Amino acid sequence: MILRKENNKSLVLVALVILISRIPFLFSGYGSEEDAWGLILVARNISLTGIYEVSRLPGHPVQEYLLSLMWDYPSWVLNLLTAIVSSIGVLFFMLTLRLWNIRNVIPAGIALAFVPVFYINSTNIMDYTWALSLVLIALYFVVSRKFVLAAILLGIACGFRITAGAMVVPFALLIYFQHKSLRNAIVLGSITSAVALICFLPALYIYGTSFFTYYEYFPYPPLLKNIYKGTVGAWGVIGFASVALASVASLLKWKQMTISDRHKYFPIIILCGVAITLYTYSFLKIPQKSAFVLPMVPFIIICFSIFLSRKLIWTFALAMIVSSFFIGINLDNPLRGSKASALAIRTTIRNTPVSIDMLSGIVVADDTKRKQKIEYAESVVKKLEATNEKTLIIAGWWENELKYFSLAAKNPMVKFVYYAEQKTLRAYFDKGFKIYYLPEQDFYNDLRFKGEFTNAIAEPFE
Repeated sequence: MILRKENNKSLVLVALVILISRIPFLFSGYGSEEDAWGLILVARNISLTGIYEVSRLPGHPVQEYLLSLMWDYPSWVLNLLTAIVSSIGVLFFMLTLRLWNIRNVIPAGIALAFVPVFYINSTNIMDYTWALSLVLIALYFVVSRKFVLAAILLGIACGFRITAGAMVVPFALLIYFQHKSLRNAIVLGSITSAVALICFLPALYIYGTSFFTYYEYFPYPPLLKNIYKGTVGAWGVIGFASVALASVASLLKWKQMTISDRHKYFPIIILCGVAITLYTYSFLKIPQKSAFVLPMVPFIIICFSIFLSRKLIWTFALAMIVSSFFIGINLDNPLRGSKASALAIRTTIRNTPVSIDMLSGIVVADDTKRKQKIEYAESVVKKLEATNEKTLIIAGWWENELKYFSLAAKNPMVKFVYYAEQKTLRAYFDKGFKIYYLPEQDFYNDLRFKGEFTNAIAEPFE
């Protein structure tokens, strides 16, 4: 097996350094996303009841069951597990490039590891880099012609994120064009589908076919926010500028390549092109998070590794490192945004307060965001601990964190809801509940139910 070869020791060392680089960012709770806290709550429920439930549709059963085995471990331990898996994913990414005899293996691996959206999600408990790492390991085994093992790994990846199943198409095309084997492409697709189905049997048993959906609370996000999430929000300011420049340089290089060189890399370009196209479409359809860009990132970097010179790919890798830690355009909100540094320029873009911060790239901003969100959620729970009146809190995106921090000393007089329609709020009001909403949740509650009623029934929580 290639992992045993002497010349791969350098790649293992790089992966180890990448893992060590994550350590400072493992200690700020489970993650900045509300879904991270929802995952740990669901894992706890599965552990205590033995009954499967989804953290959010369509479910992530492999991860939810895995976390149920260790939900009571300190958050940094679970984050460390993600960091380890992510580093292994980068290692196999580099090993695959080496199998293809592509230059620039180490800078390509470093570039992937330090793309901000990858870095952030390798330091929390979310499923994004778990699924992607399994995809990258599966790719290595596809290239190594171990198609059954690749299919099993890809099926398990679907159990972390069902969208990983889209990789069946580019993997099958790679097998067909590189190995001239339609039979093995069909084997890959069949086994992947079977393993994925097995992974989702708990969801199918509990929810029936209705599990195959997703929550869609709000209208399609504004164009400017979508552009931010897909560009600067995923790559950082310097990072996205580097992607744009590297794309131009790659196109120019493609035009200069001989027919034989184009033919040599054609199967790999087809793999990357189809993967990027599929996940671009997926992001445009549901552009709720920058993390949805992540599945296409390795394939963009593979293209750059083929076309860019050694000097340029190292420059690109350095740009990713700088982009993670410096020059961020970050949400400037004392409760759910990042903490601005002394050099930050505060401004407003389309009614959203932001800070243009030279000393806080996206990775740093995410860490301070995690800390500020924890601080606020704990303060709300502390205020509610001693209340003796029946209280309903419209919590919105704070719900999971509030429920988590309430576990140690739950007040039976207090209920949290994500959002609630008018008749539900009226029913609680008629039962004597005092109803409050957390900052901004009156607006989003009205938006969710297409009305204007929240302020008439509830009061701001202070």
